[in-house]
Amino acid sequence: MKLLFHTAFILFINSIYNVVYADTTFRSTLKFYNGDDVSNWSHNIYLADNKLMISYGIFYDNIYNANEGSVTKLTKKNKVSLTLYRDHAERMQKNWVAKVKAQILAKVPEDKREQTETETLSKFSMIARSPRSGSTIEIRKTERTETIDGYKCTYFTAFKEGKKDKEYCVATWEYFPEYEKLSELAKEYSEFTHNVFKDYGPAKRDQIDILNDHIFRDIEEIGGYPILTRQFKDDKLEFEIILENTSTRPIDIEIFKTPSDFKVLDVYNVFN
Repeated sequence: MKLLFHTAFILFINSIYNVVYADTTFRSTLKFYNGDDVSNWSHNIYLADNKLMISYGIFYDNIYNANEGSVTKLTKKNKVSLTLYRDHAERMQKNWVAKVKAQILAKVPEDKREQTETETLSKFSMIARSPRSGSTIEIRKTERTETIDGYKCTYFTAFKEGKKDKEYCVATWEYFPEYEKLSELAKEYSEFTHNVFKDYGPAKRDQIDILNDHIFRDIEEIGGYPILTRQFKDDKLEFEIILENTSTRPIDIEIFKTPSDFKVLDVYNVFN
């Protein structure tokens, strides 16, 4: 009887305040380094209603919507919303493959085009079957470990096109048994953005990278949650993200919606 009353009470409260119980809220500190100057900002992760948000405070939010298969970047300074839908991403990939194939065949004598086309399509098929192929990122696990705020973590280094890009101190998911949904959506989000990113040449990758560069980018390779994330540029530390606390509590689902005063753009229309 008590359980029935408790459940009914929760549903009643949710209906009033338009909230759902989040699988997780992870709050972190975002530290920017500019020479000797250090500035602290917030970095929060919210999960509710099968949606995952990575919020970089006053700068921007990344939102993965598993319900509709989309990734949105909200840039707060310029008030711009940029969204990529899964079906549009697949269409972009097909358009790109067709364009590259035409460019290759244009340089081949007519009597050899059929064989070349077969070989080219075979290569594209192999890429499509390998989710992590075509990546310019290499992840190296180190022997270095550290305990941060009670979490024992192992260091990983990410190299992008041969240069040090990120450093993670990773705690295994066993530390977060109540946050299984976060692990699931983080991996989905990573796979979604990675698959789009890998199918384009350097020019388009520079543009699409704004959706691919996030704290969960390498989640499959590191195999846990990054208690500490460091971002480097030209071997210099740009910023670091340090986990402060986690919780499960109601989240207003309105935070996942694009503000009405933002300019809304679709990646497919912008890049095609």
